[in-house]
Parts: sequence; C-alpha cells; structure tokens
Amino acid sequence: MNASYPEGRLGVGARVLRTTGLYTVAAWGAALGAPELLPSFGLDDDVYVRWVAIVAAASVPIVAVSAWCWERAQGAPSPATTAPSPSPTLAMDPTVAATGRAAVSVQWRGELHHFSQDLVMGRAPSCALHLDDPQISRRHAAIEFRRGRWVLRDLGSRNGTRLDGKLIDGEAPLGATARIDLYEGGVPLVVHTGIGGDTTVSDSAG
Repeated sequence: MNASYPEGRLGVGARVLRTTGLYTVAAWGAALGAPELLPSFGLDDDVYVRWVAIVAAASVPIVAVSAWCWERAQGAPSPATTAPSPSPTLAMDPTVAATGRAAVSVQWRGELHHFSQDLVMGRAPSCALHLDDPQISRRHAAIEFRRGRWVLRDLGSRNGTRLDGKLIDGEAPLGATARIDLYEGGVPLVVHTGIGGDTTVSDSAG
C-alpha cells in the first residue's frame, strides 16, 4: 500500500532526507574516486585523500540542516498574498444593491433630518447634524456608509455613544431602525437607515 504524505512536516522531512541522501551518495563517490583523481592534479599524498573523505563526511549534517531551512522557508505562507476576510456585519444589503441608493434619516427633538451621504453630528455648527446641547461633544459621532451598510462611529466623545442602550467601542453597524444616546438622560436620536425598510429620503441634509 502506497502512502502519500501531504505538504507539511512529513513532506518536508522526506524531501530533506532525499536531498541529504543524494549528497551522501555523491560524497561517498568522491571519496572513493579521490585516490585516482587527485594524482592527476599533482596531489598524490594520502593526506589529501583522507581530507577529502573527512570533509565529505562532515558536510552531511550541514547539508541536512541547510535543506531543512530551505524547505521550511519555501513552505512558509506569504503575508502579502493572504487576502483579508470580509466583515460579516458589513455585507451588501439586497435593497441597496438593487437601487444603488444609500439614505439615512435622523430624528432629534421632533425634527427629522435626511441625508444621502456620511455625516458628523455634534455641538459644532460645522457638523452636518448640529445638536445644540452642552453635554454633547463638538464632534461627537459619525454615521458613515460602508459596503452597503450604515455604521455608527464614536469620534472620541466625552460621554460616549450608546446604540440601543449599549455603549459602543469604536463603531457598530446600524439596523433599519436604531436609537442613539449621546449621554445618559439626554434626548435620544432615532435613526432610520432604510436598509430593510421603506424609508424615502432626499439627497440633501437638513
């Protein structure tokens, strides 16, 4: 019964043994032929013959170690060719893929704002969604569209950002409807992304 070894530890060992065996046969042949070959170069002393045999024998472990290192280096995966695995939470939604539109609406203090692009919310007047509240940071959080999903990202705010009651660590994907709290006891923001729903939005903020 023939045994086949996969590429791995056994495969590397077999190739190393093969390389070492080939060298050993070649070295043994050189040692046997030295008494006849060396005199043609004017080296007819027995000392040279013995040195050829000693060097050939001593080189066997060196060849084995070199072959092992070479095989291990050839079998190591290249990090440059390893493709990163896609994030399962940011898969393209069928509705967005079919319509090609990305839209989000945010309701705060009874006012509804529509956006079709990324937005920053905070106390600063330059924010796309200006929230006039002293407890809210100047640039508190952002809502960004990535690969078919809206994502909520905290911008290093003082009081943190909570999504559906849970404090987010960096960022988190938004569902069709979500509640955002920018500090405890504050007026929440209700977000409708339109992904998986029937939200209709305009192309301008405000």
